[in-house]
Amino acid sequence: MVKLFGVLFLIVGCVGISADLCRERKRQQLQLMEMKHMFLLMQEDIRYSGLPIPLIIQKTAKKTDTPFSEALTAIAAIALQNNGEQLQPIWEKEMQAVSEQLSLSKEQQELLWEFPQSLGLWEKEGQAKALSYYIEETDKWIIQSEKEEKDKNKVIMSLGAAAGIMLSVLLL
Repeated sequence: MVKLFGVLFLIVGCVGISADLCRERKRQQLQLMEMKHMFLLMQEDIRYSGLPIPLIIQKTAKKTDTPFSEALTAIAAIALQNNGEQLQPIWEKEMQAVSEQLSLSKEQQELLWEFPQSLGLWEKEGQAKALSYYIEETDKWIIQSEKEEKDKNKVIMSLGAAAGIMLSVLLL
């Protein structure tokens, strides 16, 4: 009887680990969508509001979800103090602070960190067009993630169940 419970717990544990991996992939996809939403909001505000960048960031922070809203709020607060610091180092510092909460790949995080470089170079229409690059890149990752999601999740769950069964057979 004890062996049976041990086998069941082992199989359930392996399937649970697999399910957690699938949830992490979904979390990454949702964060990419939120990142795209953030870029779209900024692009719209740059194009139509004429507000300074720190106020646009502050306004965007109110319309985004965690952890982006926390980072954007901190960036806006520091940038609005206007103590001579440029936006790029502030942005990198705050985004790296929340990077532990992000499920994004290294390449995706680097795109997020380099974003402010495109803001200081042009007038508002140029800045809005520069944001299109970030929106397109994020959109590519979202589409790729959606294509891979079903197949990879099935494989991950199947391997998890198979690993649990194999381990239980080996331990019996």
